[in-house]
Amino acid sequence: MNQPTGTGSAEDRAVQGLQQEVLAAMRAGMGFATAHKEGGTHLFHDGRVFVREDYGDQPNIRETYPSDEAFIQCLRQFHDWNARRDVYPDQPPELAVWQYIRSRLVRHRA
Repeated sequence: MNQPTGTGSAEDRAVQGLQQEVLAAMRAGMGFATAHKEGGTHLFHDGRVFVREDYGDQPNIRETYPSDEAFIQCLRQFHDWNARRDVYPDQPPELAVWQYIRSRLVRHRA
């Protein structure tokens, strides 16, 4: 999943390209954030590794991801419900999911 290799379908290559675009944006200071009355989540790159921080009523959790592949899985799972809520119980195309994920990037707090 690190680099599009020219193998697989055009959609697979497009998904891999979007994944790499999202990771590059996060390395450049973008991230994801949620907030609600019980707490929230921040997903970002700290200059060394990708990080997920959960805070609020539940115990504060900080997880780091040792590889791009592990963090791609985290992002996909984190955004799953929102990416498909309009078509549930069906699954949208994976390309649409990663387009949605890219659209949710915001400037991460310093």
